[in-house]
Amino acid sequence: MLQVSINLDDSGLRNLMAQWMVKKSKSIEEGLLIASRTLCKAFMDLSLPRDNLKMERRVAADINRAYATASEVFLDIRARDPGGAEAFWYFNKIGKYATAQKIMDAHASIYQGLKIDPFDDGATHKTARGSRGHVSQNAKPTFVVKDTRGSGKTSKLGRYIADKQANVGMVKAGWLAAWRDLGRVRDVPQWVRRIKGDTLGSSEKQFTGQASKRILIHNAVRHADEAMDFRQQSSIEDVAADRLARFFKIQLGLLQPK
Repeated sequence: MLQVSINLDDSGLRNLMAQWMVKKSKSIEEGLLIASRTLCKAFMDLSLPRDNLKMERRVAADINRAYATASEVFLDIRARDPGGAEAFWYFNKIGKYATAQKIMDAHASIYQGLKIDPFDDGATHKTARGSRGHVSQNAKPTFVVKDTRGSGKTSKLGRYIADKQANVGMVKAGWLAAWRDLGRVRDVPQWVRRIKGDTLGSSEKQFTGQASKRILIHNAVRHADEAMDFRQQSSIEDVAADRLARFFKIQLGLLQPK
C-alpha cells in the first residue's frame, strides 16, 4: 500500500490557505479536503501509464516473448522451406504433435528443441518477469503453445493477454478510488474509469481533536509502490502543491484563471 502527502507546512502554501479560509469563511477540514482532492487528481493524472494503448501493446509484446505460437514457427520454416512449413501446420492442426515437433526441430532454427505444450495459464510469463514486472527483450520462448489460434482473441493465450491488458491503468484507478472517497471526481479518462473495485484505494479523514487534523490517502493496488520511485512520487507531490497554490491564488483574486 502506498501513502502520499501534500506539504501544508510550506509557509507560502499555509499562508495562502489561511487567507482563503478567512476570505471564504472556510474551515480547516474544507481546506484539507481540497488539498487531498488536488493530490489524488495529480497522482491519477501523472502516474504511469500516460498512454493506455501504448501500454496495452507493450503488455502483449511482453507476454508474447515468453511463448511461441504455431504461426510463428510456420513463418520461420516457410522462409527456408515452404513445403516443410505446410507439413508442420497440417500435423499441428490435426493434433499429430510428435510429427509436427520433428519437423520443427529439423527446419525451425529459432525454435529447435522447444516442446509443443498446452498453454499454462500464464505460469511461464509470471516466472519470466523481472523485478520490474517485465519480460526481458532478450528472453527466448520456453515452449510452443498447443493452439492453432496462436495469440488470437479466442485462444487461451489471447484471452490471457486480454485479461492482463484490462489491468492497464490499475494504479491510476487506485488514486481515483481514494479521490471518490472525498467527493465528486472530474476529468477522468474512460480507460481509468472502467476499472471497478471498492478496495483499490481509500481516503481516511482524521478530524477528531484540534491538534492534528489530517486526511490519509492510500493506494491499495498491490504494485502501486513499485510503479514509481521516491523521486517520481516527490515530483508529483510538488505538482499537487503548485496546483493547490494556484487554486488558492485564483480564489483570492491574486491570479486570473486561464
